[in-house]
Amino acid sequence: MKNITKITVGLLITFALAACSFSASTATLSNIKTGSKLVKGEVKKEVRVFSTDTPLIFISAHLNNAPEDTKVTFKWRYLEGEGQDIDSVEVESKTGENRVSSNLSKPDVGWPQGKYEVILELNTDNSKPIHKKFQVK
Repeated sequence: MKNITKITVGLLITFALAACSFSASTATLSNIKTGSKLVKGEVKKEVRVFSTDTPLIFISAHLNNAPEDTKVTFKWRYLEGEGQDIDSVEVESKTGENRVSSNLSKPDVGWPQGKYEVILELNTDNSKPIHKKFQVK
């Protein structure tokens, strides 16, 4: 009887551990750049200080070791004062492409001067957000 109890407990523990398992992704982001122009889905020339009349601000990143349909969230923030969220965009990777990008259009009255950031986050189990900062002067 003791052997049956040990086997049953062992099986229950095994099933419980299997039910709680998850897969960690090896996907990463690299070569993250902000700029005023996107060429073939990528910012080629990095810009960290923009003028108040810049029409569009782009950000791009290389997506490494990611399966198709990996999602990346771009959170645009204005950091002055108490800070405020401007926009949030989720982009899905495409087959055969290892780049993701997002952009933000100039407000009608121009960009407020100050510090900004874009927070990039892979929508995977073990992702840590990456903060990319820039300024408008």
